[in-house]
Amino acid sequence: MPSLPLASLLALVLSTDASDTAPPPLLDCMGESFGVELSAEPGSRTAKVCIHPGSGTLFLFDSPLLARSVEVQQRERFVDVAVGNRSVTFIPPTDMQAGERFSVQVRFADDSTPTSATFELVAHPSWAAKQVSVVHPLADVKNCPEEPRTKRHGPDLTGLLAEGVIALAVTGVKAKELSKENICPTGKVISWGRIFSYLSATSRKQAGQPLLRLAVAVELRNHGMTAWMPTGAALGRAGQKAKELSVWTAKPLPPGTSRHWVMMETELTESEAREVYTLDIWDDSGSRRVSIGHVAFP
Repeated sequence: MPSLPLASLLALVLSTDASDTAPPPLLDCMGESFGVELSAEPGSRTAKVCIHPGSGTLFLFDSPLLARSVEVQQRERFVDVAVGNRSVTFIPPTDMQAGERFSVQVRFADDSTPTSATFELVAHPSWAAKQVSVVHPLADVKNCPEEPRTKRHGPDLTGLLAEGVIALAVTGVKAKELSKENICPTGKVISWGRIFSYLSATSRKQAGQPLLRLAVAVELRNHGMTAWMPTGAALGRAGQKAKELSVWTAKPLPPGTSRHWVMMETELTESEAREVYTLDIWDDSGSRRVSIGHVAFP
C-alpha cells in the first residue's frame, strides 16, 4: 500500500463550539493519512479523527504507551481495539450513526510532555482516516544548539521501519501477480483486471509466530449505472473466521470504461500467510460485492 504524505494533515479539523441540541458537524476526511503534533498547553483542543464502519484506523505514536492505559468510550461496541507498544488500531462499531463520537485517551510510559493525549473519533458516512501519526512537540533547543533536532517519524518508509511495521531485513517487500489465476467471468457489475499481492516481514510476533504485513491491490472497473465506493474487505477460508482488511482507494469508482486501483492491507501470522484465501470487497449497502478466489501471498 502506498505511503501517503504527512502534509495531508489538512484532513484534521479541530473542535468548534456548538449547541448541545445541534447535530455534530461532519468532518472532511479526504486525507487518508496525516499527522498530529500534541500540545503541552493547558486547554488545548482535542484532535478529531474520522472513522467509518468496515475501515480500520491506525494510530502510530512516537512514545511507548503505558500498559493497559488506553481508554475508549463504549469500547464494547467496537469490532476490535488492538493496542501495541506504540500503536492502537480501531475497527469501529458497525451500527454507529453519522456524527456519533467516541472519546479516546492514551497515556505514555516515558517522560514525554504531555504525558497523555485525548482524541475524538467521529463517525463519518463515507470516509475514514487510515493512519494517524501522533508526535510530541520538539524540545526547545535554544539553550543547547549543539544538539540537533531529531526527526519525528511520520507515515513514510522510515516511520514504518521505526515502528516495526516493516522489519529491518534485506528481503524487503515481496510481490506476487495473481491475475492469471483470477479471470473475471462476464456479466459482473464490478469486474477486475490486474491483481497483485504483497508481503513484508515485521519485527513483531503473535502467539510466538512472526507477524507479517500483507497487502492486495486490485484493478476494478464499474459496469453499473452509479458510482461505487468500496468500504470493506475480508480474507476468508472455509471453516475459519474471515480476516478484515483496511481499504484504500483514491476516489469512488465511476461508471464507465476506466479502471481504478483498490488497495487493502492487514497482518497475519507466518502460518496464516501460507494459506489461500477468497477476497471479498463490498460497499456500505452490501448489494454490490466483489469476490475473488485463489488469493495467495509471496
